[in-house]
Amino acid sequence: MDLDTVRDWIDAYVGIKTDEASLKLRKKKRDELEQQVLLFFEQEGITSIRVGDHTVSLRRDVRASVKAGCQEAACDALRILDRADVVKETVHAGTLSSIVREYDEADEEVPALLADQINVAEMFSVRATKR
Repeated sequence: MDLDTVRDWIDAYVGIKTDEASLKLRKKKRDELEQQVLLFFEQEGITSIRVGDHTVSLRRDVRASVKAGCQEAACDALRILDRADVVKETVHAGTLSSIVREYDEADEEVPALLADQINVAEMFSVRATKR
């Protein structure tokens, strides 16, 4: 090994650090702009738009978590609703979100027995795909 190898390593190391800092700034800017894009979509009443060779579209996600102090009641509710398969010592938030999405996709309300024990949030973000 010689000093050229060490210099190459330093160049790669510094390049990675520079790229990571740049990526962090780009992500921050994207996240700030996303709120404006969501507002634009809402104002225009659209769910997607083609801009150049990209299609920007609205993405909807439903997530659920157990309300503070309702862990035991939520577990009981899931057992009564024949969803004990997700009940451990705690309720896995990702799996709980999946169960709530099942109700949402079927256009059904989450049963009050469970709904009273959990928080449900509807979240929107945007994605772009290149064609």
